[in-house]
Amino acid sequence: MRGAGELPYNPRRPLTLPGDRNPRRRPQFRGDRVVGILLPILIIAGMGVGVFFGVGYLLGDEAAPAEAPAPAATVAETAADTTSAATTVEADTAQAAEAEAAEAGPIDAAQASAGATDATAEATPAPAGAAAAENVVTEAQLTGAPASVDRAGATPIPSGVTGLTLADGSAYDPTDDAAALSSLWPAGTVLDLTRLPGGPLLTDEDAAELIGRTIQVVVVGVGEFPTELQLSPAAYERIARDFEPIIAIQISVAAAPQ
Repeated sequence: MRGAGELPYNPRRPLTLPGDRNPRRRPQFRGDRVVGILLPILIIAGMGVGVFFGVGYLLGDEAAPAEAPAPAATVAETAADTTSAATTVEADTAQAAEAEAAEAGPIDAAQASAGATDATAEATPAPAGAAAAENVVTEAQLTGAPASVDRAGATPIPSGVTGLTLADGSAYDPTDDAAALSSLWPAGTVLDLTRLPGGPLLTDEDAAELIGRTIQVVVVGVGEFPTELQLSPAAYERIARDFEPIIAIQISVAAAPQ
């Protein structure tokens, strides 16, 4: 039996006390709310850990020391060893030739010694600049003309020119694809001409074909011209188009007049 002061209790309804305006509910544990709060925190924490280790890995790779170059002393020792080995091979070749000469007799000895000398001479390279020094052209050989011009002009000899006598007394031939008239270099000078950019009349295909092309011409006559060179029509066609009135070229002297 219930006492007179006991209140009725229904778990599905809030507990109310006499005089309470708002019903009181029993505290309840909501697991879905806890999961909804903890799950984003765990995801963010996992991403932070991943970024931390990833950055550390990249910084570790960049900080890896580069392979140190070989010391200069090691390079010098290697070069010295190579020179010593070459000298030893030459000495062994000479000794072998002398031994063969001693076995062959007095007549063959001279021939074998000569062969050893030739072998030593072949093994010793000629100075690198010897051949280049022989081909150097000076301005004195060109009567004061420059040995090279970085940018010059060239025009074709007018097609109507006839009866022109060249420096050697021969007649001018417009079909000669190596003939040039010059206002700077003396007759007989051999010139290398390289086509430079700057042809506004050229198409892209023509420019790709002509720009950078090099030809060789010989100065067959001298005169007063507005440009450094005038080329025969045949020579001009090798480095320009017939509709171009003037072209830009680079000039270098290949050989002085003989």
